[in-house]
Amino acid sequence: MRARRTILLPLAALAGLTACTDGSGPAPPSGSPGLPSASVTASSGSAPAATRSPARFDKALHDELIGMFRRDQAERSGEPVAESDQTRTARLKEIIAEHGWPTIDLVGEDGEDAAWTIAQHSDLDPAFQQQAVELLRSAVAVGQASPGNLAYLEDRVAVAKGEPQTYGTQVRCGPDGPVPATPIHDEAGLDARRATAGLPPVRHLPRRDGRGLRRGRRLSAAVAPVAPSAVARRPCTAAWDTRAMQFTVTDVPERDRFEARNETGDLAGVVTYQLTGTIIAYTHTEVDPEFEGQGVGATLARAVMDDARAKGRTVVPICPFIAKWLTRHPEYEQIVVRTTRKVK
Repeated sequence: MRARRTILLPLAALAGLTACTDGSGPAPPSGSPGLPSASVTASSGSAPAATRSPARFDKALHDELIGMFRRDQAERSGEPVAESDQTRTARLKEIIAEHGWPTIDLVGEDGEDAAWTIAQHSDLDPAFQQQAVELLRSAVAVGQASPGNLAYLEDRVAVAKGEPQTYGTQVRCGPDGPVPATPIHDEAGLDARRATAGLPPVRHLPRRDGRGLRRGRRLSAAVAPVAPSAVARRPCTAAWDTRAMQFTVTDVPERDRFEARNETGDLAGVVTYQLTGTIIAYTHTEVDPEFEGQGVGATLARAVMDDARAKGRTVVPICPFIAKWLTRHPEYEQIVVRTTRKVK
């Protein structure tokens, strides 16, 4: 259990780590001043209005959206889920056709957040994502949706088109660390735009050349920026922005493990491995309880599999969490060998 001895956790005892597991994702922030409204159009004709007035709280619809959100996050944490992103997208389209955008009055803040999450993950239907942006913008303009949700979805759609993003919410891995997925429009005014959407300022924004890491989460007196650590300066394997924070995964070969750290350098989780030639066995996954429910395990799983594929390695998934996650991601099957033999 060498990896357990080397994990440093400032706020939790080492024995409290969750082995080979991870919970569901975080609830995004809501509230803040509204953004300008825009007309609603769709390729199939006139789109439904952003709101239905008057709107009464619909508990059944709220509960359905929360259930969809939980299944969405469970799937991203490696848990088996019967439905797919496409299924949830199709259902959200039906809900919108009947009710318009699920507003705060109709389904509550958490229900509106849940609807946004499904739209954010509807990448296989870009036309619907664009329609959702327009509907969400109209709802934000009347105080019926989160401006932060709109900011993330606008950037998501822009990045999918290869266009500059407005709020700097979407990142990818560069050769020396996380970088914006596409260039950011008017970087000088970035924090001001983020403030209008209720998002925290970006500290040490990753540059296109990968120099520098974004620091800070929802900044407060209790969250102070720290100097980049030696580990944080390593080339990243994956960067994942989860609305509340960004995680960077790095290979630490001297410890035979991958580490996921948040923007302030705190260790969130690890995957340990044994490397023999071109064969890598992933033996164990641990997530610090402080970071449970934020997709750390799934982020680590995708990062280590992408790393193995990029380096031409064969993967032996000994860790039950990695093995289970792979059952939901057949795109890696060509590099996976399943065995009950002990890796020496």
